[in-house]
Amino acid sequence: MFNLFGNTTEKFQHIFCEELQNLISDDQKSGNYEIIDCRTPGEYHSGHIPGAKLIDLMDPAFRERIETLDKSKTYYVYCRSGSRSMTACRLMADAGMEDLHNVKFGLMGWQGPLE
Repeated sequence: MFNLFGNTTEKFQHIFCEELQNLISDDQKSGNYEIIDCRTPGEYHSGHIPGAKLIDLMDPAFRERIETLDKSKTYYVYCRSGSRSMTACRLMADAGMEDLHNVKFGLMGWQGPLE
């Protein structure tokens, strides 16, 4: 499969913010997804995507926290720019998550509301 973002062996997809907004709207019917904000608590509290759950990538307990997540759910992972969320997606894939989406450009590209 051709991947515009480089590595074709990644175990997750890259999506843009507009796609996230559409996917959230579609998935709201099923409720089988979670939005993960992997920024720091300070960044999260300064504004985050509505409904996002904070799991700070820099927290030493990050791996432990992702191990407790439901592996059957879809996860949309974002940060400020898309870099930390890509690392978080790699770690989440290693932990057994299969339906993962890294949000390219993160909050820098987000046009929707914030909480």
